[in-house]
Order: sequence, then structure tokens, then C-alpha cells
Amino acid sequence: MTPEKPATELGKVVNSRHFARLRNLAETSEGQVVCGGAAAGDANSCFLPPTIISRPSLTSPAMTEELFGPLLMVTPVKSLEEAADFVNSRETPLALYVFSGNRKRAEDVIRNTRSGGAMINDTFVHLANPHLPFGGCGESGFGSYHGKWGFEEFSHKRSVLARPLFLDIDRYPPYDNLKLMIVRTAMTVPEMIKSFAAKMMRVFGC
Repeated sequence: MTPEKPATELGKVVNSRHFARLRNLAETSEGQVVCGGAAAGDANSCFLPPTIISRPSLTSPAMTEELFGPLLMVTPVKSLEEAADFVNSRETPLALYVFSGNRKRAEDVIRNTRSGGAMINDTFVHLANPHLPFGGCGESGFGSYHGKWGFEEFSHKRSVLARPLFLDIDRYPPYDNLKLMIVRTAMTVPEMIKSFAAKMMRVFGC
């Protein structure tokens, strides 16, 4: 893949503005280009080859902005715990991808990090699965869509409570001792019921 002979199987950047944006991200990353790179791109055709950059500056735009392009930044860590701490110390990502032949270790990473979505041993295809909710979390967005989740996201769940008028208690001022006793009793009954139900569950081993 060179500017003179780009790979015909790979897509190009959508327009010259985004090509310039991606090229600037690569050039200002302060890391080592392992493959690809801005120099291997072609501004005329907006082709930028898949680019891997090792040890970029953690404060560079390539590590603080969303990329949306064929750029991959690689930052070495000494342990999975350090990797999880690194993810959690930054803005919540839209997706987290874990590659490992050890299922337990992969699940530990997902369990100890926060992200909009997550995948094990693949990337991006969770977006195409209509049976999974897709959406961000925190800085990467809020809410979910796909199937019923999209329907529920744009539906308002209205709370409605109805009670018969004849059960109304005199709960309005002025308050005397009888009214206070009625109100206190009404407030403690739900807790008494929950406490009784919990005791019965323990008795019958539920």
C-alpha cells in the first residue's frame, strides 16, 4: 500500500477535511509509526492506509479525541489491572474490545471497566446485532437503540396512581394527636410488612 498503488480492497476517507484531520492526528501523536502513517496516504484520493502508532503521547489529540478513521494507538501496560485502571482514568469509551484466549481474563477486564458496549475477540460487529442494545455511557453518550431498546428509549413511561376517595385519611392541618398517630401508622405499615415477609422467607428457607 503506497500513494502510488493504494489497496483497492480498502475504503477511503469520506472527504478531504476528514483526511486532513486524521493525518494531523497521526502526525501530532508523538509516537512511533509501526505501519502505514500519514506519509503513506494520498490526499488527492483521500486514501489513508491502516496505521499503527506505538507509545503516543497520552495528552495528544490522538489519545484524547475520537478517531473515526484507520488509526490504532498502542500503549503498553504491565498488567491487566493497569490496563483497566488506564481505561477507567479516562472518559468512558463508546466500546471496549478485549482480545484473549483466556475467557476468564477477558471477562475480568470487562467486569472491571466501564464502557458503552464491549466485545471479546472481535470489534464493531456488536453494532450490527439487532438483539443487543447499542449506545454510549457517560461522555460517550446515553441511552440505547436497536429493537425494543430503541422503542423504549423514545417512549415515555408515565406513572399513574389511582385510589378510591372513601379511603382518604384526614392528613391535612391542623394536626392533633389522633391525626399524627394515623399518619405515623400509615408510614410504618409498609416497613412492618416487609420485615414480616423477610422473617417468613428465612423461616421457610426461601
